Amino acid sequence: MESAEEFYKQAMLLFTDGRYEEAALQLEKALKINDRNADVMEALGVIYERLSRLDEAIILFRNLARIDPGHLMAHSNLSRILAKQGKIAEAEVEQAHARRISWKHQLKERQTSQPAFTIQERVERYKKVIELAPDDVLGYFSLGSAYLESSRWIEAERTFRQALAIDPAHSSSYLGLGQALQEQKKVREAVEVFEKGIPVAEKLGDMIPFKKMSARLREIHEKKEDGINS
Repeated sequence: MESAEEFYKQAMLLFTDGRYEEAALQLEKALKINDRNADVMEALGVIYERLSRLDEAIILFRNLARIDPGHLMAHSNLSRILAKQGKIAEAEVEQAHARRISWKHQLKERQTSQPAFTIQERVERYKKVIELAPDDVLGYFSLGSAYLESSRWIEAERTFRQALAIDPAHSSSYLGLGQALQEQKKVREAVEVFEKGIPVAEKLGDMIPFKKMSARLREIHEKKEDGINS
């Protein structure tokens, strides 16, 4: 008898080939063996969305969020699918959950000393998330954040720009993009990004990116004034 892991691996190969119906069948078999496997639930939910089986995707992601309330992609995917159905208020609630979880992850990662290879492992994981859900802003944001941590400024810039192309209201991606630009000495571009991102964060009540972008913008302006006065 095949294991849930074997069904999952088969499903991912089928998914890569664009054979979504067949991939869904394999994941459904995996879920019958283990109905609490987060990777299987996330992948199946994404495929249901691709197949326009939105109600089933929502049920699956809600179950995943119930099993693991801190599962970032469960709330992010729920937000996107609910928005597709026109359930904007519910979508915004899920997006807020996803933002809070994302910030907690960032704080935990900063507080934990991790070897460089762990960052690369995270990069590969986020790339797989994007492969599964290429229109998910949090996948790009998480990847961009990993690039920032490993001082890969150009890749971080490119990734945060992709995040903002998907969701121009994702305030944390403005912060990440501005940081990446600052590290590359692209100060004028960083100023433009912060000036655009600050009102977005303020409007959404995203106080962490709002405060950080405001502080960075103020620091840039102060340095300019010091240069003029010196």
